Amino acid sequence: MASAEETRAPEPLKVLIVDDNPTNVLVLETVLSLISAQTVAAHDGAMAVEAFRASAFDAVLMDLQMPVMDGLTATRLIREHEQATGQARTPVLVVTANTLARDVEDSLSAGADRHIAKPVMPMALLSALAETTGTPLAVN
Repeated sequence: MASAEETRAPEPLKVLIVDDNPTNVLVLETVLSLISAQTVAAHDGAMAVEAFRASAFDAVLMDLQMPVMDGLTATRLIREHEQATGQARTPVLVVTANTLARDVEDSLSAGADRHIAKPVMPMALLSALAETTGTPLAVN
């Protein structure tokens, strides 16, 4: 017979959504609700870095083009913070309409783990989250 610990559902993922467009944030929150993820939204890269430094996240969904600070700069600062504090690497998935080969290369060079095209395909996003976090995701 399985113990209570073995049968307990895994903790929901805590995901930082970084996008300046409220509709895009809503779409991502809706997709993540399928796996009961907890979400925090930041509307520019500077807010994202501040939120990341203040709280632990299982993953970050990062847009590229935003006011105040772009997603590439924010991703680099997140990676610098992880190194400076000895924090484990948090998956950063760039979610953007910028899908040229150069855009993908720039994202990965900045420290992103994946580059996902908008409009977002829900199952592709959830699969990428499962792979990068190492968490089996059960869709509700």
